[in-house]
Amino acid sequence: MKPAALACLVAVVTGLALLAVPGARAAAQTLEARIMVMPTEGDAPEVARLSDATTEALRATAARFTTQVAVATAALADTAVIVGCDPAELACLDAVAAALNVDRLLFARLSPGEPGAARVEVTLSSREHAAIHATYVVRAASRDADLAAMQDGVAGLFEQEVEPVTPPDASPPDAGPGAGPGAGGAPPDGTPLPPPPPPRARARWPLWLAAGGVGAVAVGGVMWALAARKQGEIDDAPAGTARELEALADLEASARWRAGAGNVLVIGGAVAAAAGAGLYWLRGGAERGPSVGAAPVAGGAALTLGGAW
Repeated sequence: MKPAALACLVAVVTGLALLAVPGARAAAQTLEARIMVMPTEGDAPEVARLSDATTEALRATAARFTTQVAVATAALADTAVIVGCDPAELACLDAVAAALNVDRLLFARLSPGEPGAARVEVTLSSREHAAIHATYVVRAASRDADLAAMQDGVAGLFEQEVEPVTPPDASPPDAGPGAGPGAGGAPPDGTPLPPPPPPRARARWPLWLAAGGVGAVAVGGVMWALAARKQGEIDDAPAGTARELEALADLEASARWRAGAGNVLVIGGAVAAAAGAGLYWLRGGAERGPSVGAAPVAGGAALTLGGAW
């Protein structure tokens, strides 16, 4: 094989392997929980600049558990008004999380405490799970130390096991036909909801990457076989004259090229095949795409938007 052809094969295999790196990173991110930190509400004049400091402390704590963390620009109360629900209700927290396309909400509310101190009530809400609440005291004289202690306490909330809850309007999984309001996925008034959009088909490019890797391994095996054949010719070649020595050197160079090409193709192909198969398995199921749906809320219905984050 000529040097230019070998360089081209190396470039192709290397490119296929590099394509797997961002794909693997994206697949890993889809497995992480998406957390939205809501701006801190309430007021505690006893401790200066506590609201922004509390929001940042919550963001830093959430970042310990996932890279998918964002801070909302609108407070929970304002977002709940847009969604059309009461933030004091668990269903409202789920609706807000669905509207923001996240898995968890993390927020805090400030209130005056003892002289020179403030009370910080932190709430961690996971979709379709009971919310977890914890209250901390932050003193003006030790604000930074108290916030650091609060971060450790909030980190413990993430590690708690919370039992899933059944929405008020949903029937238990083992309930019979017509058991309870909203049975069959319809709102309490009996109006049927539109069917959900069909899931998008699973991406096929990881399979093509794996197939290309298998093909490269097969070609590498052929190159090894050709190198072995050349080695047989080398073993049988005469070496008595200068012309015969030159021919023998050409045979040895050809054998080395074929063996080197085989090594590159087999190793690169194996990497590409493993990366493609792994990505196809990690991405599992159908990819999440943009979707639009209707959901019943207090006093009417709301339009919900969803998709990959």
